[in-house]
Amino acid sequence: MNKAECKSILDYKQFPTYDILWCDPPWEERMTKWFRTKLTKDAGIKTDFTFEQIIDKLGELANPSKPLYVEYDIKYYMNVIPRLVKHGHNLVNISEHPLYQNSRCVVLAFNTDKFPANETDGVTAIIETLNQFPTKQLVFDPFAGLGVTAKAVINAGHYYHGSEINPSRFQKLKAVTEQNGHNKKGQ
Repeated sequence: MNKAECKSILDYKQFPTYDILWCDPPWEERMTKWFRTKLTKDAGIKTDFTFEQIIDKLGELANPSKPLYVEYDIKYYMNVIPRLVKHGHNLVNISEHPLYQNSRCVVLAFNTDKFPANETDGVTAIIETLNQFPTKQLVFDPFAGLGVTAKAVINAGHYYHGSEINPSRFQKLKAVTEQNGHNKKGQ
């Protein structure tokens, strides 16, 4: 039931079927540049996507009637909100979380009244939020990275579908989804 694919958000005409979208996109243009450089170094793929293109595509493809959670650095999250709101997404809550030792992030909850409590770490925020849904949900993550969100979704007993543009990072994500082909709760 869990799935991973190697694809850029910019290559989607529409997202795959999902119930919830949970993602951690690049936080600003400098981070986007780092991902482009890493993609060239790791896979020889040259791209010129920008932060604005990525976030606009997210807003365009995400369904405004389904929950959308965006993890973002506390310094930059105000750059994301207007781009998603212009595509019909309704910001309901902003929860603050410790992410790394010296960093904080927020989870922006759009289109839903279910959101994480403040001051839980990122993985716990995902699990606690998903536990608020009464049935198993299919969570799609268009910025899947190395599989941290995948592990949290699967450990919460839900289904996961992730997409990662970088082939070397995708291999690690794929290993996570293949290792955890079945969900922990209620298999």
